[in-house]
Parts: sequence; C-alpha cells; structure tokens
Amino acid sequence: MTPQPLKIRADVEMKCFQFDGVLHIKEAMRKAEAAGNADCPVKIKLVAPPLYVLTTQTLDKVGYFFNSFM
Repeated sequence: MTPQPLKIRADVEMKCFQFDGVLHIKEAMRKAEAAGNADCPVKIKLVAPPLYVLTTQTLDKVGYFFNSFM
C-alpha cells in the first residue's frame, strides 16, 4: 500500500498600506516559499487580490510538523 500525502492549504489575505506595500508582500511570499524544502515545497497562487492560497504536501506527517514548528 502506498502512503497517502498529507495536503495542507491556507487561504490568506495579504494587505500592506505602506508606500512600497507591494514589495513587502512580494518579500513575504518569497520567505514563505523559502520555508519549504524538496520534500515539502510551499506553493503560492493568487486567487484575486488580496486573496492568496498557500499549498504544500508531504509524505512525512510527523516529521514535517516537528521540523517546521520547533
């Protein structure tokens, strides 16, 4: 039996009202993608401004959570 991947999805709204707010949002998205790795890549998709969807999936259910949040 093949292991089933754990799929994680987050719908987020990103807003920044500063003069260079778009640059801050881009930087935040780059950092979110950098938080992923080869085993658990983070993907970001634009739904409609300011709504974005972050998705990832992994086969290592326990290891992913312990490594990411500790």
